[in-house]
Amino acid sequence: MKITNTEQLRAELEKLSPEQERNRKEAEVNKEIAVLTETLSDIKDTIGKLSPLADALKEASAVHIPKDMESQLMTLAKAQGALAADTFKSKVEATVKKVGTADNRVSIPLPAAYCLFTVFFFLAAFLGLVIAANVFLLHSMELWKIVRFVTAGMVVMCTAILYAKHRKWL
Repeated sequence: MKITNTEQLRAELEKLSPEQERNRKEAEVNKEIAVLTETLSDIKDTIGKLSPLADALKEASAVHIPKDMESQLMTLAKAQGALAADTFKSKVEATVKKVGTADNRVSIPLPAAYCLFTVFFFLAAFLGLVIAANVFLLHSMELWKIVRFVTAGMVVMCTAILYAKHRKWL
């Protein structure tokens, strides 16, 4: 086969035989082995130099506490633990008590509370005006009976509510 193109000729010349290719790869591997062997010996030298330093660091990092100081520290730790437990217990008991009392509360919106306050205020004012009118103008026994009935009903209902609360029915 005759090659006339110079580039094809160069490409054919650059191709190596299988033996030449194997020899070239073997040389590369041998160079890499030599570099790794040298690196390994450097690492072993460094480890040899650092071993005494590591032992010295282990000695330096050890903390030696005298026995009397250790017992004092243990006593202090126990006292601090007991104090923390007591504080935690008192806070937990106070919180549990608050939760128990909060369980009986009824929450209403603020506008409704203002409306109820206004209604109670004007009802009390109305009751006062009715009593004043009866004392100064009307002198009616029937009106006095109605006022006494309403007042007695209010006292009885308040007493019943307070008794139920005392008995923990509410």
